[in-house]
Amino acid sequence: MAQKRLSARSFNVTQQMWDVLVQAHSGGGAAASSSAVPDSFQQSKYEQAFSALSQMSEHRRLRQVASRMKLPEILWAVLVIGCIVVIGSACLFGCENFPLHFIHVFVLSLLLSLVLVSIAEIDRPFQGPVRIQADAFALAQQTFGQLPQ
Repeated sequence: MAQKRLSARSFNVTQQMWDVLVQAHSGGGAAASSSAVPDSFQQSKYEQAFSALSQMSEHRRLRQVASRMKLPEILWAVLVIGCIVVIGSACLFGCENFPLHFIHVFVLSLLLSLVLVSIAEIDRPFQGPVRIQADAFALAQQTFGQLPQ
């Protein structure tokens, strides 16, 4: 996602997870017992697994959509024009001490510039210095790697 591309490998892994879960559920999974309690327990486990995999897939789709979204141009226009209006109005307020007035306008301009730069950086959640890290995914991979085969 950092390179603005979607991974075919991750899609294949997700598809394999769905295939394994559907196959295990349709094949009965573990050996079925004659009592009704283990069957309802097995059904509950499958429902939880389907729910967890469904949530994982949904969250993945949301991340994919977020990686391609940007703030609309109209919002950027409003932000930039708003900054110009604020700085312009600060310039129009008279102050008898010109150096103090200059410092006031300069600091206000600097603050608004930093806000716009921050918005621009946060607008790209998977790129740049302010980005979503893959720590949770790495932890999940490590956990799956520790499971018995």
